[in-house]
Amino acid sequence: MSAGRASLVRENPNLVLTPRAMPDALRCVIGLGANLGDRLATFESVVRELAGLGKVTGVSQLYETDPVGGPVQPDYFNAAVCLETELEPTSLLVHLLEIERNHGRVRQLRWGPRHLDLDILWIEGRAIHELGLTIPHARLLERNFALVPLLEVAPDALDPNTGLAYCEASIAGNREGMRLRGSRLCPPEQVAGRSDPVSLWSLRS
Repeated sequence: MSAGRASLVRENPNLVLTPRAMPDALRCVIGLGANLGDRLATFESVVRELAGLGKVTGVSQLYETDPVGGPVQPDYFNAAVCLETELEPTSLLVHLLEIERNHGRVRQLRWGPRHLDLDILWIEGRAIHELGLTIPHARLLERNFALVPLLEVAPDALDPNTGLAYCEASIAGNREGMRLRGSRLCPPEQVAGRSDPVSLWSLRS
């Protein structure tokens, strides 16, 4: 998530973490990334926390990916979660920023290493262009490590700006720089309401 998104919270002190219901639940895809600490444990914890914001309906496979931009740094874990939530997008963003902070995210260097990065990659039928919040993610069609997991949890996803089916995008089948590190073990419905550790992926060597 960009520094501009983080500034949204600082510049809007009245923006609180109280959920605001919408008439209908939104289907959205959250991208997960991390290259510091116990990446697997972080991801499994985050999926449980996301289940507290709505209903987790899909969890992608787990990928290890090459860093893009920034200084020399460790490889990333990347995955995606499909979430149905009644939170409006700005409130969802604030919750994600809070989850990042709780997992040790410190914003010091653009594209630098991080314990956790959460991005709203896509919301069904929504195109948003606001200060600190762009949906779909501005670089979604440039980053296979975001688009490939997204398509695993929302294979029918369409670009709300163009109507393009993301599965037809030029990078949809491109796994360059991506290595499968974990196959999913636990179905999403078993995550909700669990505070104990849940093994979501079976790691590959």
